[in-house]
Order: sequence, then C-alpha cells, then structure tokens
Amino acid sequence: MKPDARRPLGSPADEPWAVTVVRFALALVYLWFGLPKFFAGASPAEDLAVATVEKLSLGLIDGSPARLLTAAAEVGIAVAVVVIPRAALVPYAVLAHVAGACAPLLLFPEVTWRSFGVATLEGQYIIKNALIVASVCVAFPLRGAPWRTSGQRSALGDARGEQETSPAAVLTR
Repeated sequence: MKPDARRPLGSPADEPWAVTVVRFALALVYLWFGLPKFFAGASPAEDLAVATVEKLSLGLIDGSPARLLTAAAEVGIAVAVVVIPRAALVPYAVLAHVAGACAPLLLFPEVTWRSFGVATLEGQYIIKNALIVASVCVAFPLRGAPWRTSGQRSALGDARGEQETSPAAVLTR
C-alpha cells in the first residue's frame, strides 16, 4: 500500500519501541558523561562541573566531593531511566540535573560564550542538554504536564486507565 503523504506520521511516543530507544539513549548519555567523573582527571568536563557545584552550593561542596556527587547523580539517573521507567521522580531528577548543568552558561560566561550567541565548545556541550529535556518529555509523559491532552495514551500506558500524552503527539496533530 502506498503511503499517504497528507497523513501525518504517528507520534514517536505511540510506538513502544521508540520510547524504549529514547530511554536507552538517555541512559547511555548519562553513563557516558557520568562514569568518567568517578575518576579524577578522566572527564573533560570535570573542572567546569566541580566549579559549578562549588558555586551553586555556595562553597559547601568542593573538589572531589563535588566531582563524585556529580558522577553519582549522572550514573544514578542513567540507572533509574532504564530500571524504573515509570517513576515520577525520574523526569524531575533529569530536569534538576539539566538546570545545574546549564548553570555555567550564566555563572561562567567567559568559559561558555565566545561572543553573543556564539558558544565555546564547553557552551555547545551544555546547550546539547536541550535534547535531553526533549527526550525526557517524550519518554516520561507526566500527568498534569502542559503538553498532555485527553484522549491519547502514551506507549507506556497507564494501569489506572488515565490518558497520557507526549509533547511529540501534541505537535503532530
């Protein structure tokens, strides 16, 4: 049968395999960036991560504890994304982490910006977190989230029969 070009494609969240792929990609990214931080000097982002945690904690957490805290948070999120895909805490943990990871854009503009609107390599590294936020919106549709509408179910389903929708489903209508 010939595909109809006028018919919009279904949402990625309508395909259970797509949500699984997004979850595993999120976990891979978090592991890839988090595991090296357990070893001093192994992560190219270590200095910026430590400086950010020091500044955000008002100096209460610095040096190795800051590095290890960041590593544990990132690896913990990776494990949670795969092991407990329906946990309501996971997207909030990711969003809190991304907020902290994006803080250097404001806290250390001399490191993250070459000029107005032109990010350094470090800045680009941080800005890629927009994809992580988008992925979380697709993989973890939340009840009461602004992108939810009635009458649609996510690929993850809902045992109580409540409808869930991803932002992708809303945008493809």
